[in-house]
Amino acid sequence: MRTLEEYQFSEKIQKIGNEAVRKAKEEAQKAGLPIAYSLNGRLVFQLTDGSVTDDVEKVDKIYEEIRKKLQNGTTRKCE
Repeated sequence: MRTLEEYQFSEKIQKIGNEAVRKAKEEAQKAGLPIAYSLNGRLVFQLTDGSVTDDVEKVDKIYEEIRKKLQNGTTRKCE
């Protein structure tokens, strides 16, 4: 059986993890990067417009466009 301290510690770790994920998602959105998820065992991507796709070729094109912009200096990098 777990102690109260163990439950409190687990809750604290969960909050830290959730905050880190939230910040990473925000930075990805600002940079125009799709966010990858596993949905019922299937890889899907949430695009910056909020739509969801499993079209890897579409996502690859987005990454390629961002890479080109970064090389040209027209897009800011994640901080």
